Amino acid sequence: MKRLCAALLLSLTLSSAAQAENTVGPSNAILCNKVAILETGFTTATILIPAIVGQTVFICGWNVTNTGANAVVTFTSGTFGAANCDIGTKKLSPSFTVSSNSPNQDHIQIAGNSSNQSQAVCATSTLATVSIMLWYSQF
Repeated sequence: MKRLCAALLLSLTLSSAAQAENTVGPSNAILCNKVAILETGFTTATILIPAIVGQTVFICGWNVTNTGANAVVTFTSGTFGAANCDIGTKKLSPSFTVSSNSPNQDHIQIAGNSSNQSQAVCATSTLATVSIMLWYSQF
């Protein structure tokens, strides 16, 4: 009887451990298969990835370069009201500074952030000397 109880307890313990395997985070990682590029010349919120109704933009990372003095860059998502990404705005990155001798890069193979559904992704820079490359997926 003791062996039966021990075997039953062991099987219950092992089966619950297998079920708890995917309890934290998504079970399927989102890979980024697209790249958006924004050349120099923008200083207001500029659409980097256009909105598609019913779809969400998933961001894997960016590479931001600058040819001038220090510039502050921010990524947001939103819809168009009076300006790009000004309605339902969601911050997709903190504001960060990019100097001419130190590009800013944050890029991994899987998505770490996303826009709200049906929203464009915008970039804002304090100087017109910034260029951006952003890795993303949209569905």
